[in-house]
Amino acid sequence: MTNRLIPPSYLFTLSLPIYYRAKLWGKSVELEPLYQVPPFVLLDRPTIGQSKLHTPTTSQEPEPAVESPKSGKNTKRKVKSEDATGDAVPVSAPAPGSSLQAGPLDTRIAWSEDGLTIQFTLTGKTRRPYCRLNDLEHSDAIEVFVDTRNTKTVHRATRYCHRFLFLPTGTGPSEKDPYGSMLKIHLARGEPPTMGAYQPQVESKIMANGYQLTCHMSRKYLEGWAPAEQPEIGLYFQLRDSELGHVHFAYDRQLPVSEDPSLWPTAFLAKI
Repeated sequence: MTNRLIPPSYLFTLSLPIYYRAKLWGKSVELEPLYQVPPFVLLDRPTIGQSKLHTPTTSQEPEPAVESPKSGKNTKRKVKSEDATGDAVPVSAPAPGSSLQAGPLDTRIAWSEDGLTIQFTLTGKTRRPYCRLNDLEHSDAIEVFVDTRNTKTVHRATRYCHRFLFLPTGTGPSEKDPYGSMLKIHLARGEPPTMGAYQPQVESKIMANGYQLTCHMSRKYLEGWAPAEQPEIGLYFQLRDSELGHVHFAYDRQLPVSEDPSLWPTAFLAKI
């Protein structure tokens, strides 16, 4: 363990609001900016269903005036808080609808009674994605982890824990079609009974500087999916790219996130 790792108290209090969308899946679905996942630092210890991202800017208290020791004049000072690593981060949130993309990956998530849809847009590439079905371990891919029971008291995956793998290309006659699969979780004590029956719903668009990957996880394959009864789920995703490296939703790579569901942040299924 290193000092860069996030302490356990932070792992259990992180909550990500995910908003409802009636039309969740279809050809060429585009998720609006409302569904964009904010940078990790904006989710610093939010209450359930809320975060700094969604704090109205008009309700913020004015910045306090402090006296400059040199000039004796009152000046404005930006109020800052500290994140889990001790670094100062601004308290104020960006204006609604503004771009929240931090780095090369833009992620947007929406939910309905039918399941989850996640849209990833990766930019900054100069080469086409490397995707080989006979080399999944080293292919450019995005992994999504979902715990429909949001269990934080066990460290081994249960039947409600799912691991999805999505590739932007790799199948079809010319290996240009996207690929999706549900995989086993290492050291799991149970697995979803839907694993063997999983039929992926995935669409990709290859661009000059990257790609967009839209992935739908239907309730048919999400064991225990019941938003009305269980509005909190465990959710984690990570991207690996042969050119740009790894991009993680949160946490250090040294944490065993891919096998320990207690480390998956809580996503709150909110209706608006």
